[in-house]
Amino acid sequence: MQYIYGISQRFGTLCENLKTVGAEHTDFSGYIQTVTELGDGTKITDRCRIIEKYASKEANGLCYDWYLIDNHYRTEDTTAKAQKSIEAVMATVDYLSMMSGIDIPGESAMMTLESNGHSKNFKKVSDYAKESLWNAGMIANAVGKWITEEEYDEIVGST
Repeated sequence: MQYIYGISQRFGTLCENLKTVGAEHTDFSGYIQTVTELGDGTKITDRCRIIEKYASKEANGLCYDWYLIDNHYRTEDTTAKAQKSIEAVMATVDYLSMMSGIDIPGESAMMTLESNGHSKNFKKVSDYAKESLWNAGMIANAVGKWITEEEYDEIVGST
């Protein structure tokens, strides 16, 4: 179901309205809430009060309904989008740390092996590669600093 909020002119007055588009007609009344999630992870929540349903139509296999609304307000949750931005910044900081040899507090810039046979930062570099936060050149620069040549082959072969 698609929810489209807007403004229309009815009886010479600008009014808020809601148009629904979907496989079936809607029959809203009272207070409603709709949630739309965008491709970037943004979550839009709309709340409003239905005054009346003033039109209904079917076309091209879809059902359209129009409502007169009031008390409409919207919130946008961009937490997921912000988290992706933070991850991209952290990937850049880690890359600069690795290339400069400057230790970031809580992180080790030295290549050490973990009990699983991989170097300490193998998973981090592998995850950055899978998320396309580091390109092949950046991964190659990690060889000898954060990962081994064998780990490079494993990462590049898996992306």
